[in-house]
Amino acid sequence: MSIGTRLRKIWRDIWARKVRTLLVSISIFIGVFGVVTLFSAGEILIKQLEQDLQQDKLAMIRLAVVTSSEARINNQSELQRLRDLPGVAAISGRAVYRVAWKLPADRIFEDGYIAAYTEPFDQVVLEPPTLYQGNWPQADQNQIAVERRFAEKYDLQIGDQIDFRILSSAAANTTESWTISGLIFQPYGEPGGAGPLDPDQIIFAAYPDAQYIAGFNGLSHIYARYTDFATAEDQEEEFEAAIQSYAVSFTNIEDPADNGTIAQTRTINRLLVILALIALIVSGFLVFNVINAIVVEQRRQIGVLKSLGASRLDSFFIYSGIAVMYGLIGVIPGVLLGIPAGFVAAKGLAGQSGTIIEEFSFTPTGVILGVVIGLAVPFLSSILPVFNGTRVSILEAMTDFGINARYGRGPLARLISMLPLSITFRQALNIVNQKKFRLALIGTTLTVAVAAFMGIYAVFSSLTGKIDEVFTTIGSQFSINPSEGRSYDELVAALQGIDGISAAEPGATLSIKIEGYEDAPPVVAGPPGLFAFGINPSNPDIAPLSMKSGAMLTADSPANAVVISSRIADYMDKKEGDTVIIRSRDQVDEFNIIGVASYPYDTVWFRWDTLAKLGGLVIGAPDGMPYPNQIDVIMAQDDPAPAQVDDKIAEVKEALLAQGITADFTNWVDFNQSITRYVTLFGLILNLAAALIAVVGAIGLLTSLSMSVFERQKEIGVMRSVGASSWAVTIQFLVEGLVVGIAAWAIGVPLSYLLSRGLGNALPFGDVFEIGYPPITLVIGLAGMLVIVTIASLWPSLSAARKTVSDILRYQ
Repeated sequence: MSIGTRLRKIWRDIWARKVRTLLVSISIFIGVFGVVTLFSAGEILIKQLEQDLQQDKLAMIRLAVVTSSEARINNQSELQRLRDLPGVAAISGRAVYRVAWKLPADRIFEDGYIAAYTEPFDQVVLEPPTLYQGNWPQADQNQIAVERRFAEKYDLQIGDQIDFRILSSAAANTTESWTISGLIFQPYGEPGGAGPLDPDQIIFAAYPDAQYIAGFNGLSHIYARYTDFATAEDQEEEFEAAIQSYAVSFTNIEDPADNGTIAQTRTINRLLVILALIALIVSGFLVFNVINAIVVEQRRQIGVLKSLGASRLDSFFIYSGIAVMYGLIGVIPGVLLGIPAGFVAAKGLAGQSGTIIEEFSFTPTGVILGVVIGLAVPFLSSILPVFNGTRVSILEAMTDFGINARYGRGPLARLISMLPLSITFRQALNIVNQKKFRLALIGTTLTVAVAAFMGIYAVFSSLTGKIDEVFTTIGSQFSINPSEGRSYDELVAALQGIDGISAAEPGATLSIKIEGYEDAPPVVAGPPGLFAFGINPSNPDIAPLSMKSGAMLTADSPANAVVISSRIADYMDKKEGDTVIIRSRDQVDEFNIIGVASYPYDTVWFRWDTLAKLGGLVIGAPDGMPYPNQIDVIMAQDDPAPAQVDDKIAEVKEALLAQGITADFTNWVDFNQSITRYVTLFGLILNLAAALIAVVGAIGLLTSLSMSVFERQKEIGVMRSVGASSWAVTIQFLVEGLVVGIAAWAIGVPLSYLLSRGLGNALPFGDVFEIGYPPITLVIGLAGMLVIVTIASLWPSLSAARKTVSDILRYQ
């Protein structure tokens, strides 16, 4: 048989069953499109991040530091002392503080941050900014630069002016115009009070100019890089202890070779690509069924071909060629659409990763992966049915009447016959039993889909509930973190006259160390390092913790009393009445544990003044008056909405600025909802990937039932000739689909539980929260499965019902 004859046979079979071809090719297209899009998006984004975040310029230790407004600091001397420490390769100091700015034509000041470095801009060695356009701002020239995304957001150009509300004592609360000298790109992200800032908030200035504008006294962050990361880990405590002019709010230590932003992007992308690959692989089940059905339908044709001299290899070429053609029809649009979709997806995700993607690019690896797998899956899926089908002899092929002598036999068939069901339902179950191998493959696809959906839903719904539990331990609606230390009396005085505030309590947040806890496993999805909260024990509403044992701090608690989280207690085998030795910087003391709180993070609660003294939050000499670096505000309004909290923050902010005080604010109500939205969005993305598998399964069920309608036309004719209604025919095929769906759901339940366990451990929350499996998951999974199989079964069912006796009699 010539190549041309084989190809004509392949093409005519493809064209003769256009709907079947379309459905199979769509399932392959979905998988190929998902693989190319997701793989390309991840690779483009990771490549850009690796280009932007230069490994040899990343800091290993990042400290957030604070000092009082009255301190007099020699930053160069402080930094030089740190540079002289053994193993230190580079030190960089930076100041990032709140600033009020506006465009000249505006009346209302906007919130922003001004960033400055202790070195000239072009000499910053750790996580340096890049000059995108124009010139670096020069000191004493009323020049500033803005992050390029800041400029894009507000449509600013070099030479434009920005008005600042001057906060230094030299010109307090006056307004001055400064000129933009350049646009800066800062891919590393500037740290803020609660983490990296949005780049569209950042303005840059020379250090003395930034001090003049924002009125700050010292640095906000100190970055360090050692000769190697192992040395940085070993010397972290000594590095903190060497800092004399600042208290350390928190410490973040990170291996430059394992940058968190890149690692997180890579992990998420791999997970999504795996799900897309699963969708593509399970489409192979559909190809298997279709090729098997074609071979069964064309047994006589195979016999005729053999009688005319066609070899078994010719038959294999034809029917495997049909499968490859299905793949080719799906692969071509999948790749062509996946390439631009991957770029668009990468560009959209770039903002969340702190980078910018401008020039169009694609990854050849993603394209090759999509093409190879998109063609290999249908080909490999066709091998077994083609191998079995082409084994038929000429005699077997010519004498095949499509009747199986074993029909109705077997234990399962006998059980179905005994069920108290109508003949329509029994016949549907008999057909499922007869076609169980074909439907098992489709059921496997649906099982994978429903297991993935339920497992993902269980993890993220449980995670949302755990997050809400954590936020219930925060009794305030918002907190104030002054840029520099002020006495509590001064801060409270600035808040006088503001209505709607029930309490404004002093607090402290600092990084600490506990002797014997140095080797504890780190918390991935939590605060950086070991954190301490100092609270006012006189107000029990500030930290309404759920106590595992002992009691919470009260006004009568001694100064050396602490409450530790259950995670610390479990690791160190500590309980109420035991003691712990705690260090902050070079201060070390022993504290009595009066309670253990049910809390997933590494946290210790102190009296605020005790923690302030331990961490060096004092005005003047080491034995001076402690000051809070956080004010916890409880609003008089019950359960305020995030917008209402923002309105109150705006009032407080204005009152503080009038006194020349800048501060960061945390809206805890909004923060809770933001974290919940992020978790929900991440879960939605994973469920969309699971939905790809469900769509492939639904297409497979639709195709299988459509083939069943085609194969059983004579049976349908018999049913119609003896008086079966269209509804009876419809129900029979609909029940077949529902049986497959319910069986897939039942098998998927234990798989989804195992998946939820594995996913919970794989995500960066597994070591923090105990992920559960809410019972509602089963109900939602079953409901979703019934909807999918009903929709997939509807068209074949209605198609079967429309068959008339005359149509069927004409069918040969």
